[in-house]
Amino acid sequence: MKEMPSITVQTQRGRFHYYQRRVPQDILRNVDADTRASVLGTSSAMIKRYLGDNKREALKKAAELWGAQNDLFDQLRGKGTSKPTVEVTDAVLEAIAWRVFKDAREALEEGARSKPTLNLVSLAEGFEITTDPWRDGLNHDDWSRDTLARVAYELRQHDIELPEESPRFIQARGLIATAILEAHKAALGRIRGEPEDATSLPRRDPGAALVAPPDDDSLPVTEIHRRWEVERAPQPRTAMEWKTTFTLFVQVVGDKPVAQVTGVDVRAFKDALLLMPTSMTKRYPGRTLPEVVAQTQQDDSIARVTPATIGKYLNALKSVFAWAVANSYVPSNPASGITVNRKGGSKTRLSFNADDLAKLFGSPIYTANERPRAAGGEAAKWLPLLGLFTGARLEELGQSLASDIRYQDGIWYIDINELDHRKSLKTQGSRRQIPLHPNLIRCGFLGYVAQCQGGSLFPLLKPDQYGKITGNWSKWFNRYKRDVGVIIPPKAMKDFHSFRHGFKDACRAARIGEEVHDALTGHTGGGIGRRYGSEKVPLDVKAEAIAKVWFEVDLDHLYGGVTVEL
Repeated sequence: MKEMPSITVQTQRGRFHYYQRRVPQDILRNVDADTRASVLGTSSAMIKRYLGDNKREALKKAAELWGAQNDLFDQLRGKGTSKPTVEVTDAVLEAIAWRVFKDAREALEEGARSKPTLNLVSLAEGFEITTDPWRDGLNHDDWSRDTLARVAYELRQHDIELPEESPRFIQARGLIATAILEAHKAALGRIRGEPEDATSLPRRDPGAALVAPPDDDSLPVTEIHRRWEVERAPQPRTAMEWKTTFTLFVQVVGDKPVAQVTGVDVRAFKDALLLMPTSMTKRYPGRTLPEVVAQTQQDDSIARVTPATIGKYLNALKSVFAWAVANSYVPSNPASGITVNRKGGSKTRLSFNADDLAKLFGSPIYTANERPRAAGGEAAKWLPLLGLFTGARLEELGQSLASDIRYQDGIWYIDINELDHRKSLKTQGSRRQIPLHPNLIRCGFLGYVAQCQGGSLFPLLKPDQYGKITGNWSKWFNRYKRDVGVIIPPKAMKDFHSFRHGFKDACRAARIGEEVHDALTGHTGGGIGRRYGSEKVPLDVKAEAIAKVWFEVDLDHLYGGVTVEL
């Protein structure tokens, strides 16, 4: 019997499909990690594969993976010889259905809320399509192979094997179908903020009826991380970084039951990180953190990771263990209070000074119309100018469309929004309208916009592996600024975000009120007075303010561009 493939869709300036599947509990309990790794390709409790951005192809690949893994699971079980370990009663089946309901509702709700934009209409339509097969089964006794496979899978999680025609299986499929339908209904209602309706499912405490799952406090660290990841559905880059954290942690202290992890373990992890070389996986492929530390700890010439990086690893541990505490897996957070001294380790981001700006805007990109490879075509010219005169974040600018350059009451402005599915913003307060600085118009920016004919402002930008539209361009810019001679003092950093810092400095120098320059940059101020009246600063007020912003840089060689009516 084939089971139901699970595809997770994570969206960030595009659509990425991932296959993920839990390793059955009986295999986790009875098969050691090394054997699982040799057969399944992973020792963790979750199998996850990237399937690309084409949904049709992703579904096909998922079905193939699912079938192949069924055979591997049977191989690990000794070709399916495991026997039920619980007596199948009404209470047991109701408890399984109740657990399916709770897990599905929480996963659906958290997954929807984690998305940068949430379209309730599309969400409801998606839920309707997903639940159609279950509705057909309940209403018309038309059970698809996928729904029956899902029922068998949920039963197998508790070491229950039943023939499909047996009365208990028929009872189970009705309960689980109801659980999934009501989970979707409840999740959508909670997302909409509607009062929660009572479910028709019997509220059975799974712990009172089910024997098969292991005690929560005996779950290994990797399983706790896996459950956190399933519930929180982090963005791809965060998921990768936190997976690295737990891989390193397990290398140091082992994949022990979460209840056995102590502050001593976390401290040992921190001590190992303090001796961890930079780019360890590239420089020492196939080696664990303890192995590399043992080999290199006496070599003072090797660069080590910064305190800021170590702080990120520790914060990832704290967050997942805090989630484990909140979900009653452990009574306390073993990582609480363990920090790293960042004195002298972190770098201060500086604004570009007048000499830096002269080098950047006097470079061949602006004087000889050069467009280096990897610079994204015209993005090489316009992104730095836009960063200088708008103070906007790099990704906000890079994802902009020509249609975001608008005209109202005699004012040209750029509309920072997330109306297109490929866009996302850092915060809700990031939505804003920024009037175009007169110098941008003098440089011919409106003429360039007209050439884009309503499409992307920077169509040659290629997203990085995480879907970030300006990820690769940012790396190019950091190289280019060094090539043109931008000097960065020790313990400091200068990157594209330095334009944003410089814009804030220029606003203060022009005596622009904090409320206005916060509105220009998308910062949320904390003053009580901001909460009264309209939250928006009028466009004409912002236009008047931005015209006062001045930088000590000569742009005369760029003036004279064509201004057009769009």
